[in-house]
Amino acid sequence: FGFGGSNFHCVLEENVSEKSAPDWDGDIQILAFSSDDFSALQQSLAAEQPDKEWEDFTRRAVASRKQFSSEHAFRLLLVVDRRQTELKKLLTSARAMLEKHPEKTSWSLPEGAAFGSKPATGKLGILFPGQGSQYVGMMRDLACQFPQMQEVLSQADQAFAEERQTAGLQRLSDFIYPHPAFNDETRQAQDTALRATDVAQPAIGAVSLGALRVLESFGIAPEAAAGHSYGELLALCAAGRIESETLHKLSNLRGRLMAGANGAGERGAMLAVKAPFETVQQFIQTEKFDLVIANRNAPDQSVLAGTTQIIEQASQRLEQQSIWNRRLPVAAAFHSPLVASAQQPFQEALGKISIGAARIPVFANTTAKEYPKPAEQARKLLAGQLANPVDFVAEITAMFESGVTTFVEVGPGHTLTGLVQSILRDRDVTAIALDSSKGKRAGANDLANALIRLAALGRAVDLTRWDEGN
Repeated sequence: FGFGGSNFHCVLEENVSEKSAPDWDGDIQILAFSSDDFSALQQSLAAEQPDKEWEDFTRRAVASRKQFSSEHAFRLLLVVDRRQTELKKLLTSARAMLEKHPEKTSWSLPEGAAFGSKPATGKLGILFPGQGSQYVGMMRDLACQFPQMQEVLSQADQAFAEERQTAGLQRLSDFIYPHPAFNDETRQAQDTALRATDVAQPAIGAVSLGALRVLESFGIAPEAAAGHSYGELLALCAAGRIESETLHKLSNLRGRLMAGANGAGERGAMLAVKAPFETVQQFIQTEKFDLVIANRNAPDQSVLAGTTQIIEQASQRLEQQSIWNRRLPVAAAFHSPLVASAQQPFQEALGKISIGAARIPVFANTTAKEYPKPAEQARKLLAGQLANPVDFVAEITAMFESGVTTFVEVGPGHTLTGLVQSILRDRDVTAIALDSSKGKRAGANDLANALIRLAALGRAVDLTRWDEGN
C-alpha cells in the first residue's frame, strides 16, 4: 500500500483459535556431534565450514540432530544464531577447547557451545522462582512461538478473569505483555502493575508452567522439583499433586490473600543482604531490630522481612557497615508474621481441592524435606509456608543429597541458578537457567542453550523436535 511517497505494509494471518505447532523461522540452529571416539568427534568438527550458505548449513544441522545420541561417549553441541553468531569464531573456540582440555569431562561456552564425555549421573531436578523474578515481557518469545505456552497463558487468563469479575477487561497476559512503552513513566507504571502481589504470583505461575510445557515437548523429564516461596505451588503442579487449573486458581487466591494480608495495616518490605548467615543474625541482635530472616537463600545471602520503616533503618545501618543490601521488588513482608493473616483462609481453600499422588518428589521450603504423601499433611505444610521462613540452603542441599546433580531453573530470570551454584559451589553439579539472558537475547537462543547443555551432559533431549517441519 502506498500513498504520498510512503509505503505501509500489513501482514495478515488467518485467525485460528489454537496454534497447532511452534512457529520456527529457521534462524537459530543446533549443530550436534556425538561419537564413541574422541578423534572422530574432533574430525567432524574440523570438517565444518563457516562459509556455507545458510540453507546448506540448516540442512547439515538437521542431519546432525537426527544422528546425535546422548548415549555416545563424547557429545558436542553448538547454537548458531544467523543474526548474531560469528560461526568461524565459535568453531575455532570449540576446537581449541577440545584440543587444549581433553581431560575435561564437561564444559560450556557462553557464546553457545557445550561438551560432555561421561554418562549422565544423578537426577535431574527443576526449580521454580518466586515473586520478585517477574519482569514485563518475561519469556515473550517463547509465548509467541510455542502453542504449549499459549495454552497455559489462555488458561491463566481465564482463571484471572473469574477471580476478578469486576476488574474490567484487562487480562493477566496484558499485565505480562503490555503494549510497548516509549517513555520511562509508562515503563515504570507497567513494572508497578506487574509487581502487585495479586498479579505477580499468577503471572509467574503462568509463564513458568508454560516454560515447563515447552521443555517437556523436547522430552525432558524431571526427577525432582522444588520452588522458591510462591514457586513451591508450581513444583507441586509439576509433580502432579495439583492440576494446572487448580494451580491458576490457587495462584490468584494466594496473591490476593497476601496482597491484603494485615488488612489496611502495615504490609512491610523485604531486604536482601549479602553477608554470612551468622553475621546477619548478629546484626539483628546488636541493632535490636524487629526483623525476621525470611529467606536463607545462600551461605552469604539472606532476606530480611519487617515493617517498611525498620527495613529502611536496617538498610541505612548496613550501608554504614559496608554490607551490601537491596530492597526487593515485592509488595509485602512475605514469610513473616506480617502476612500471617493469609494463612488460615488459604488453608481453608486448600481443604476444598484435590491433592493427588506425586510423580516425582517435591522438596519443601520450610522443612527441606520431601512433601508428605498424606494430602492433609501436604495442605497444612503448604498453608504454613506463607508466614514461615524459607531455608533454600537446606532445601537445595537436601535435593543434592537425594541424588540431584543437574538443576534447571524454569521461569523468569536466573536468580535460583546463581543460588544453587553458591550453595553447592564445591560439588560436582550443573545449574542451568532457561531464561539465562533475562530477555536480552532471543528466547529461542536461551532455550537452545539450555537444551544443548542438557544433551551434552547425556540427558535425554529430543533434538529432532527443534525446527521441526520448517
